[in-house]
Amino acid sequence: MCLTPLLSGCNGCRPSGEDDPAAQTAARRPFEVEEVRPLPHSEEPASDRIKPGHWSAASARMRSNLDDARGTLNTRVELRAGRDFRASPYRDEPPTPERSVSEVESSRPVTLPKGQRRRFDFRIMPGDLERPRKGRALIQSRLSGDTGGYEPFTATTVRLLGRAEYFFVALTTQPNRFNRLRDADWVRPPRRNDDDSIQIPGAFHFVIPPSQGILPLADTFLDWTSTAVVYWDDLSPEALTSTQIDALEDWLYFGGRLIVGSPAAAESLDDTLLADLLPITPTGVDELANDEAASLLRQWSIEGDASTPTQIALLENETSRLSLVGTPHPDAQEVTDTFGLLYRRQIGRGCIVQSRIDLTQSWLAKWRSYDGFINGAVLGKPGRRYVSSSDAIDMGGDEINYTNLFYRSGARPGNEPADSTDVRLLSRDGALPADVDPTQSSGRLVRYRNVAGSVAAWNDRSDVVTLSSKLLRQSSGIEIPGLKLVLQTLGFYLLILVPLNYIVFRVVGRVEYAWLAIPLIAIGGAVYVARAARLDIGFARSLNEIAVVELPSGARRGHVCRTLAIYNSLSTNYTVQFQTQDAAARAIGEVAGPLEFVTNTGDGPALRGFQVASNQARLLHTEEMLDLGGTIRWDDGGDPEGGGRVVNESGEDLSDAILARRRRGRIEMAYLGELAAESAAAVEFGTQEIRVPSDLPMQIGQLMAPLASGATLDEGECKLVARIAAETESMVCVPTPPQGEREWLLVATLQSPPLRAVEKDENLMPEDPLAAVDDE
Repeated sequence: MCLTPLLSGCNGCRPSGEDDPAAQTAARRPFEVEEVRPLPHSEEPASDRIKPGHWSAASARMRSNLDDARGTLNTRVELRAGRDFRASPYRDEPPTPERSVSEVESSRPVTLPKGQRRRFDFRIMPGDLERPRKGRALIQSRLSGDTGGYEPFTATTVRLLGRAEYFFVALTTQPNRFNRLRDADWVRPPRRNDDDSIQIPGAFHFVIPPSQGILPLADTFLDWTSTAVVYWDDLSPEALTSTQIDALEDWLYFGGRLIVGSPAAAESLDDTLLADLLPITPTGVDELANDEAASLLRQWSIEGDASTPTQIALLENETSRLSLVGTPHPDAQEVTDTFGLLYRRQIGRGCIVQSRIDLTQSWLAKWRSYDGFINGAVLGKPGRRYVSSSDAIDMGGDEINYTNLFYRSGARPGNEPADSTDVRLLSRDGALPADVDPTQSSGRLVRYRNVAGSVAAWNDRSDVVTLSSKLLRQSSGIEIPGLKLVLQTLGFYLLILVPLNYIVFRVVGRVEYAWLAIPLIAIGGAVYVARAARLDIGFARSLNEIAVVELPSGARRGHVCRTLAIYNSLSTNYTVQFQTQDAAARAIGEVAGPLEFVTNTGDGPALRGFQVASNQARLLHTEEMLDLGGTIRWDDGGDPEGGGRVVNESGEDLSDAILARRRRGRIEMAYLGELAAESAAAVEFGTQEIRVPSDLPMQIGQLMAPLASGATLDEGECKLVARIAAETESMVCVPTPPQGEREWLLVATLQSPPLRAVEKDENLMPEDPLAAVDDE
């Protein structure tokens, strides 16, 4: 027995690493792509979702098995409608209403120390589905080494978010406290069974990211458009990187809703860049006043809620509940009937809702009107009513009753994309009036629409991009000189070359110098011909560009939507290189092959493989976030009923500036003209329509006129529309076309329309969803 440990043995029945088939397979592979997951995501991979038509971030965990290595991670996404989805090898098949393969493939460089698992983030564009009600996304990734070898495509299948469904992200270290919110009827109304014919679309997909390590959240606002709400609980401010904080702030200004749901959350955010945006500046905590909490329960209790007296009694019998102490910001508003326990503050188009109490405590969460309170007071959504419906289903011939949900503001059932999120982008969702009529009533106009399928989705067919494309097609290409230009040019050239040249030097007494002037005259003539004919001799290329910059009120970073037309005389592949990480690009129309979107290279992302055939013009759609160096704001001088002045704190010089606002149902306009950077100008509004000059370059007045008309303004909204020089080169095209024009328009919101009033639900969801509710 003493000698037994010295025996080498046969390793028992346990296989060694050399005999393990899995280990042998791994050892033969240069690389392993172990896990690909879209962002944001929770702990469980089964809950991963992706939203069609929206740029998204994703992450992959991988390792190198043989040696330290460098490589490239390539990813492509395929969408398919329907429930059945079997991962199959990628095939080049034409898209159908039931299937879509993104024309943009993601690519990023990776560095892998041997044997170490590392996480890499990248960006993907899932594309669109014409019938996106149900479906799956197949994310295929392959890692190739710089010196050869590759990992075969790793396929990951995730479900799609519906048209009206957006992410609700809860940032917390205690996920169990959010079980009540996760199951709320405002997240997904209850359904009777799996029959799609009677299912009410959900509004949110609840995500609680793991709080350890780097949070699985995107680093740029362009990847946040599928997120509607962020609930900040007790997360440390160090949990988010500086780029994630910047993306969160941009998302807020363009319509995001941030819920600061507890005193601990306020103290955490007090140490971040978002502290200046909070409705309440925290100074400490104190014991909750039970009378204020009881009054809140009474006022927001829905008729028929028998749990309200019980919850009030619970409040009176227990103490030691904490309440935030702080000073409300001058721009903050107390939420109606919350008795100082809930405040909200408008940030651009978005909103921050801050609570003095913990919104997940049991005295609230066990209250039957809790879902209605969160829906109306916290989320700011319209009040709801539940009615009974009947549907004759072939289930034994019986008529089955089920509950349906309607919003009080209309007869249609919820949810629609515009009910779920307030995130809007002018270049994606903005509706331009077909016939500019400033006197038209605001109630009959459509302000936002997105033909791409869901609000805030990437949209090549929006009003802004469509009109920009039309103007570019009219101005793009090489202008071949006509006979009249040829004869005029030749006549002027001969006139200058012979008689005028001779006369000038005869007058100065140096006729022999006329021969020396001939080469200079020839060079000047060539330059004139090239400019007049817009012809680059030998190889012609042109790049024309129209950009619209949207700047929310109070923001210094704007969203830039560029529409570009590239023309060349010979077939050429172009690369569009950005100087900032907050950028994305996609071709307009069909492409011959997949485009490559490269990220994480040290510079900004790049779109490669954009091919323009001989003697053709191709259109490109790009978007980015751009720091203008300051805000552009309205100063009413303390008299909101009178005039005021526009203060341009940005670094951009403005020209042909026009202001429009809607007040008391009327459109008022003012013409500013020039407004230099870091200057101010007094404004006097009038009711007379301001005409946009018709002789602006590239016919940009056709786009500027509907934007400046004020026809789509909400009550209380004021906007400035102007041309800007846009000398900042945040994007370059390689090879660089020597010809072209560019026109940039700025649309700055100086005053946002007020937040809509909060509404209570009319009735409660029945405890048994199959129970009948009084039908109107």
